[in-house]
Amino acid sequence: MADPIVISVLNNNVALDKLCWCCEGGIVDPSKSKYANAASFFTEGVCDMCEGVGYELTDAGQAVMDLIKRHCYK
Repeated sequence: MADPIVISVLNNNVALDKLCWCCEGGIVDPSKSKYANAASFFTEGVCDMCEGVGYELTDAGQAVMDLIKRHCYK
């Protein structure tokens, strides 16, 4: 059996997908977020981390996703 792929992310600016860890991908209603108790993350209902749009996939994130797809979906 092949060894699993282990990915260490050293730079938290590398987004592997468009999901913001705070608002979970653009869900900007604080009542629907598990981080709603940290009201400082939201300004007028908009997530301060991603500004309510989620994170765009970076070149590094795309490279990691391509590696995983090649390995898992041969």
